Amino acid sequence: MEKKYYDFDSPRFLVTLAATPDIFEKAIDEGDFSADSFRHIIPKLMSGTYPDNLTFPVEFTVFDGKKLKDIIEMRWVYAFLISTRIKELFEENGITGWKPYEVVVKKKNGEIIPGYHGFSVTGRYPDLVPAPEAVVPDFYHPECCKGYGIICSQRVVDLLREYKIRDFDITSRFINEQGEEIRSERVKI
Repeated sequence: MEKKYYDFDSPRFLVTLAATPDIFEKAIDEGDFSADSFRHIIPKLMSGTYPDNLTFPVEFTVFDGKKLKDIIEMRWVYAFLISTRIKELFEENGITGWKPYEVVVKKKNGEIIPGYHGFSVTGRYPDLVPAPEAVVPDFYHPECCKGYGIICSQRVVDLLREYKIRDFDITSRFINEQGEEIRSERVKI
């Protein structure tokens, strides 16, 4: 019997604005490779496991792209900022397994781009595909994949369709009973 799940990510169009945390760039420039370094901040922001020494809002500077959309990419897999429109849509509809964080997004010239928030997936589940009776959040990181990847629920897909939000890459993946992917289909919004 097949099981289905939805892989949720940024499409990485390469024309959409892309930004990086200033503290990440500073750690790189200073050659700071320590365990407490902000060099490791992006995965922590993605998962909502913020270090105690992190102050908010997190400042981001645009480094690439031209088009302003409902997301600002980080050019890391599963890492992006979301617009206030998406944040409010998720909050108003009770979407679970995620939380926003405060950000300031600046262009290279210092001009602020308002209306964006960090997007952390806080939901966890042991497997890629939950058992039919399992209660899982609308967004989760499958622990079997070492916490990488974002899985979203049908509710998220339906909500994005209803509001015609096309700035995400959503793929419906089908696996067999042995857990092997047998096919995938890009979801059209």
